[in-house]
Amino acid sequence: MKLIYLLPIIIGMVGILQGALNKEMSLQIGVGQTVLIGMTLTFIFGITFYLVVKFFPDLFNPIYHLKAPLTTWRWWYLIPGVLGLLIVALFPEAIYELGAVKTTVLLVAAQMVFSIFWDVTVEKLPITTFKSIGMVFAFLSVFFMGLK
Repeated sequence: MKLIYLLPIIIGMVGILQGALNKEMSLQIGVGQTVLIGMTLTFIFGITFYLVVKFFPDLFNPIYHLKAPLTTWRWWYLIPGVLGLLIVALFPEAIYELGAVKTTVLLVAAQMVFSIFWDVTVEKLPITTFKSIGMVFAFLSVFFMGLK
């Protein structure tokens, strides 16, 4: 197995851990403060990461290398940050109301639908039989998780 396949697994585990910890923090200090703390740290770590990539580019895959000055940007570059805020702000409530397993299964099913849409419309990749079967299983998983 190629090591790159571990990356989505790690991201998935980190995502659930982040959401669950944010839920616990939110119960103690509220979602507003939890988001403020999380996004402040994201800002600090983002600047640090930028500087490390800038000054030590050889440590990173070329996809990380700086390709344009910071002043070069488009209005839509703001969208990923807003989406990140929504994830951090809404994920704890979903885990609180549904639990981590149901939240995750619904999240994965929604990601599968949207990723197929993205692949077809943006990446121009076809919908394959196996992608369709995988989506059916994802929705069956959502259904079975909803049963008592």
